[in-house]
Order: sequence, then C-alpha cells, then structure tokens
Amino acid sequence: MAASLTDDQTSKRLWEEVEILNALNARGGHINVLDFVDGWDEDDHLFIQTSICAMGNLATFLNEYGRHFDRLGEAQVWKIVTDVADVSEGCHSR
Repeated sequence: MAASLTDDQTSKRLWEEVEILNALNARGGHINVLDFVDGWDEDDHLFIQTSICAMGNLATFLNEYGRHFDRLGEAQVWKIVTDVADVSEGCHSR
C-alpha cells in the first residue's frame, strides 16, 4: 500500500496508522488482521508492508461471492459482522 505524504495533516494521520499497526503487532496481533512488517516513506509516499493474505481480503471475497450468488446468507453476514467487531474490540482493548 502506498499513500501520498504531501499534506502535513495527511502525513501525520498516515504515520499514526503505522504506529497503531506496529503497536498491535507488538502485542501479538490479531488472527483477523494482517501482520505488520514495516512502514517507510519514499518520494513523498508512505509504504506499509504486511504479511501476505493468501485468501484475499473481505472486498475480494464479496466481489467473488457476488459473481456467483445474488446475496450473502444471514449466517454469513453475522459471521462477517462478528469477525469485524472482534477485530475492533481486540484493537481497542489492548
């Protein structure tokens, strides 16, 4: 991932994201969050390196699923909502 660092406020917010990812990783991470590897700036862009997610991300899953089915079942929606809430709780409680 790369993001422009040309605006001071944007740059500060992006580096805060790197600090959050680094802190989460230092506390053992979370099963539903990619491991943070490194963050650096180069030519006014911030790069964030994470572990590989072999099965893709939620957006990829939803796009692929949508190509084959009209909609998610209720159980699948609840599983996704529960996983996202668990990640949020895990990030904020540590």
